Amino acid sequence: MLTMQHHDAVYSPTLEQQGIQPGKKDAQQKAVLNQAQHLAYLEQHPYADLSEQEMRQVLQCCITRDQEPPGMVAIVQRNL
Repeated sequence: MLTMQHHDAVYSPTLEQQGIQPGKKDAQQKAVLNQAQHLAYLEQHPYADLSEQEMRQVLQCCITRDQEPPGMVAIVQRNL
């Protein structure tokens, strides 16, 4: 999940992550530094999409017979 957040910060940054903040002069410099840090993290921990089969295997590990799937697992399960 942490890798996904770094990936999103690089490829789908918020306005604040892009350095677009009214009234702040050094925001753009900080944004460039943040992007460099995110890219460095992704070089060490590459982002990889899961196939549908891999996602089903993850769900098998997360769900027990006696328990209803919690939050995110239920959302993913509905999308498969």
